[in-house]
Amino acid sequence: MAEKYGVIPPKFTKAWWGYFWEYYKWHVIGGLFVIICVVTTAVQCATREKYDITVTYAGNLPFDTETQDKIEEALSPFVDDIDEDGKQSVFFQSLTISGAKGQEQYDMAIMTKLDLEFQNDCSNIFLHSPDQLDRMLSRDYVGDSYVPVDEWGVDVGDREIKTGSDGVGYAVNVSDSKLFKDLGLTLNDTYIVLKGNYKDDDKNKAGYESALKIIAEILK
Repeated sequence: MAEKYGVIPPKFTKAWWGYFWEYYKWHVIGGLFVIICVVTTAVQCATREKYDITVTYAGNLPFDTETQDKIEEALSPFVDDIDEDGKQSVFFQSLTISGAKGQEQYDMAIMTKLDLEFQNDCSNIFLHSPDQLDRMLSRDYVGDSYVPVDEWGVDVGDREIKTGSDGVGYAVNVSDSKLFKDLGLTLNDTYIVLKGNYKDDDKNKAGYESALKIIAEILK
Protein backbone atom coordinates (compact mmCIF):
# COMPACT_ATOMS: atom_id res chain seq x y z
CA MET A 1 0.00 0.00 0.00
CA ALA A 2 1.42 3.35 -1.03
CA GLU A 3 1.84 5.80 1.84
CA LYS A 4 3.27 9.30 2.24
CA TYR A 5 6.77 7.86 2.62
CA GLY A 6 6.47 5.11 0.07
CA VAL A 7 5.57 1.44 0.48
CA ILE A 8 5.81 0.30 4.12
CA PRO A 9 7.46 -3.13 4.54
CA PRO A 10 5.99 -5.66 7.01
CA LYS A 11 6.57 -4.46 10.58
CA PHE A 12 9.70 -5.47 12.48
CA THR A 13 11.35 -7.07 9.48
CA LYS A 14 14.87 -6.06 8.45
CA ALA A 15 13.41 -4.02 5.61
CA TRP A 16 10.97 -2.30 7.99
CA TRP A 17 13.74 -1.22 10.40
CA GLY A 18 15.67 0.27 7.49
CA TYR A 19 12.55 2.06 6.27
CA PHE A 20 11.73 3.32 9.77
CA TRP A 21 15.22 4.70 10.40
CA GLU A 22 15.38 6.39 7.00
CA TYR A 23 12.14 8.32 7.44
CA TYR A 24 11.76 8.70 11.20
CA LYS A 25 15.29 8.90 12.61
CA TRP A 26 14.98 12.64 13.39
CA HIS A 27 11.69 12.04 15.19
CA VAL A 28 13.42 9.42 17.33
CA ILE A 29 16.48 11.58 17.98
CA GLY A 30 14.30 14.58 18.84
CA GLY A 31 12.13 12.51 21.16
CA LEU A 32 15.15 11.13 22.98
CA PHE A 33 16.58 14.63 23.32
CA VAL A 34 13.35 15.85 24.91
CA ILE A 35 13.37 12.91 27.34
CA ILE A 36 16.99 13.62 28.27
CA CYS A 37 16.15 17.28 28.95
CA VAL A 38 13.15 16.33 31.09
CA VAL A 39 15.21 13.86 33.14
CA THR A 40 18.06 16.37 33.45
CA THR A 41 15.65 19.04 34.68
CA ALA A 42 14.24 16.68 37.30
CA VAL A 43 17.74 15.84 38.53
CA GLN A 44 18.72 19.52 38.63
CA CYS A 45 15.64 20.40 40.65
CA ALA A 46 16.47 17.66 43.13
CA THR A 47 20.20 18.38 43.51
CA ARG A 48 20.91 22.02 42.68
CA GLU A 49 21.60 24.65 45.30
CA LYS A 50 18.41 25.95 46.90
CA TYR A 51 17.26 29.46 46.08
CA ASP A 52 14.54 31.65 47.53
CA ILE A 53 13.12 32.46 44.12
CA THR A 54 13.77 31.67 40.46
CA VAL A 55 13.59 34.18 37.60
CA THR A 56 13.41 32.47 34.22
CA TYR A 57 14.20 34.01 30.85
CA ALA A 58 12.90 32.21 27.76
CA GLY A 59 13.64 33.75 24.41
CA ASN A 60 16.28 34.36 21.76
CA LEU A 61 18.75 36.37 23.87
CA PRO A 62 21.84 34.56 25.20
CA PHE A 63 23.10 35.18 28.74
CA ASP A 64 26.60 34.18 29.77
CA THR A 65 27.45 33.09 33.30
CA GLU A 66 28.87 36.47 34.29
CA THR A 67 25.69 38.26 33.21
CA GLN A 68 23.49 35.78 35.05
CA ASP A 69 25.56 36.30 38.21
CA LYS A 70 25.16 40.08 37.89
CA ILE A 71 21.38 39.77 37.58
CA GLU A 72 21.18 37.45 40.58
CA GLU A 73 23.27 39.82 42.69
CA ALA A 74 21.12 42.80 41.68
CA LEU A 75 17.81 41.08 42.46
CA SER A 76 18.73 39.19 45.65
CA PRO A 77 18.30 42.18 48.04
CA PHE A 78 14.61 42.34 47.16
CA VAL A 79 13.65 38.79 48.19
CA ASP A 80 12.92 37.35 51.60
CA ASP A 81 14.94 34.53 53.13
CA ILE A 82 12.19 32.09 52.28
CA ASP A 83 14.13 28.88 52.89
CA GLU A 84 15.53 30.31 56.15
CA ASP A 85 19.15 29.51 55.33
CA GLY A 86 20.36 32.95 56.35
CA LYS A 87 20.73 34.18 52.74
CA GLN A 88 18.64 36.10 50.26
CA SER A 89 19.19 34.35 46.96
CA VAL A 90 17.84 34.51 43.42
CA PHE A 91 18.46 31.97 40.67
CA PHE A 92 18.40 33.49 37.18
CA GLN A 93 17.70 30.74 34.66
CA SER A 94 18.36 31.39 30.98
CA LEU A 95 16.49 29.24 28.46
CA THR A 96 17.68 30.35 25.02
CA ILE A 97 15.31 29.41 22.19
CA SER A 98 16.97 30.50 18.97
CA GLY A 99 14.32 29.69 16.40
CA ALA A 100 17.14 29.04 13.94
CA LYS A 101 16.79 26.50 11.15
CA GLY A 102 18.23 23.16 12.18
CA GLN A 103 17.67 23.89 15.89
CA GLU A 104 14.04 22.78 15.96
CA GLN A 105 14.56 19.71 18.15
CA TYR A 106 16.76 21.59 20.62
CA ASP A 107 14.26 24.46 20.81
CA MET A 108 11.42 22.01 21.40
CA ALA A 109 13.34 20.48 24.29
CA ILE A 110 13.97 23.90 25.84
CA MET A 111 10.30 24.78 25.51
CA THR A 112 9.45 21.53 27.29
CA LYS A 113 11.84 22.55 30.05
CA LEU A 114 10.08 25.92 30.23
CA ASP A 115 6.70 24.25 30.63
CA LEU A 116 8.11 22.09 33.42
CA GLU A 117 9.31 25.19 35.24
CA PHE A 118 5.68 26.05 35.95
CA GLN A 119 5.67 23.12 38.39
CA ASN A 120 8.50 24.71 40.38
CA ASP A 121 7.01 26.39 43.45
CA CYS A 122 9.68 29.10 43.69
CA SER A 123 9.35 30.12 40.02
CA ASN A 124 7.02 33.10 39.79
CA ILE A 125 8.78 35.51 37.43
CA PHE A 126 9.25 34.86 33.71
CA LEU A 127 10.86 37.09 31.09
CA HIS A 128 10.04 36.45 27.43
CA SER A 129 11.00 37.63 23.99
CA PRO A 130 7.98 38.47 21.76
CA ASP A 131 7.80 35.11 19.99
CA GLN A 132 7.83 33.10 23.21
CA LEU A 133 5.42 35.51 24.86
CA ASP A 134 2.95 35.08 22.00
CA ARG A 135 3.24 31.31 22.32
CA MET A 136 2.53 31.40 26.05
CA LEU A 137 -0.25 34.01 25.94
CA SER A 138 -2.11 32.32 23.08
CA ARG A 139 -3.01 29.33 25.23
CA ASP A 140 -6.64 28.85 26.18
CA TYR A 141 -5.73 28.42 29.85
CA VAL A 142 -3.50 31.50 30.08
CA GLY A 143 -5.59 32.82 32.97
CA ASP A 144 -4.73 29.71 34.98
CA SER A 145 -1.00 30.38 34.58
CA TYR A 146 -0.45 34.12 34.89
CA VAL A 147 -1.65 36.92 37.15
CA PRO A 148 -3.29 39.89 35.38
CA VAL A 149 -1.15 43.04 35.45
CA ASP A 150 -3.90 45.04 37.16
CA GLU A 151 -3.68 42.64 40.13
CA TRP A 152 0.06 43.13 40.70
CA GLY A 153 -0.39 46.29 42.72
CA VAL A 154 2.71 47.67 40.96
CA ASP A 155 2.98 50.92 39.03
CA VAL A 156 3.77 49.99 35.43
CA GLY A 157 3.63 53.57 34.16
CA ASP A 158 2.86 53.95 30.46
CA ARG A 159 4.70 50.78 29.47
CA GLU A 160 3.28 48.49 26.81
CA ILE A 161 1.04 45.73 28.15
CA LYS A 162 0.39 42.53 26.18
CA THR A 163 -2.91 40.69 26.44
CA GLY A 164 -3.60 36.98 26.43
CA SER A 165 -6.08 34.94 24.42
CA ASP A 166 -8.79 36.03 26.87
CA GLY A 167 -8.18 39.73 26.25
CA VAL A 168 -6.65 40.31 29.70
CA GLY A 169 -3.29 42.06 30.13
CA TYR A 170 -0.62 39.74 31.56
CA ALA A 171 2.77 41.02 30.33
CA VAL A 172 4.64 44.32 30.64
CA ASN A 173 7.46 45.52 28.40
CA VAL A 174 10.64 45.98 30.48
CA SER A 175 12.94 47.18 27.69
CA ASP A 176 13.46 50.51 29.49
CA SER A 177 14.12 49.00 32.94
CA LYS A 178 16.66 51.14 34.80
CA LEU A 179 17.84 48.10 36.77
CA PHE A 180 18.79 46.21 33.61
CA LYS A 181 20.30 49.29 31.98
CA ASP A 182 22.46 49.88 35.07
CA LEU A 183 23.77 46.34 34.61
CA GLY A 184 24.73 47.18 31.03
CA LEU A 185 22.01 44.96 29.55
CA THR A 186 20.02 45.69 26.41
CA LEU A 187 16.78 43.74 26.63
CA ASN A 188 14.85 45.10 23.67
CA ASP A 189 11.29 43.80 23.36
CA THR A 190 11.47 41.79 26.56
CA TYR A 191 8.32 41.25 28.63
CA ILE A 192 7.79 40.23 32.24
CA VAL A 193 4.94 38.02 33.46
CA LEU A 194 3.96 36.79 36.92
CA LYS A 195 2.94 33.22 37.61
CA GLY A 196 0.18 32.82 40.16
CA ASN A 197 0.64 31.31 43.60
CA TYR A 198 -1.60 28.26 43.85
CA LYS A 199 -0.49 26.83 47.19
CA ASP A 200 -1.78 28.22 50.47
CA ASP A 201 1.33 27.94 52.62
CA ASP A 202 3.73 30.45 54.13
CA LYS A 203 6.71 29.74 51.84
CA ASN A 204 4.72 30.04 48.63
CA LYS A 205 3.05 33.21 49.86
CA ALA A 206 6.47 34.66 50.74
CA GLY A 207 7.81 33.68 47.31
CA TYR A 208 4.90 35.41 45.61
CA GLU A 209 5.39 38.58 47.65
CA SER A 210 9.12 38.54 46.87
CA ALA A 211 8.29 38.21 43.18
CA LEU A 212 6.14 41.32 43.38
CA LYS A 213 8.98 43.24 45.05
CA ILE A 214 11.37 42.19 42.28
CA ILE A 215 8.90 43.23 39.59
CA ALA A 216 8.39 46.60 41.27
CA GLU A 217 12.18 47.14 41.26
CA ILE A 218 12.53 46.09 37.61
CA LEU A 219 9.72 48.47 36.59
CA LYS A 220 11.19 51.54 38.32
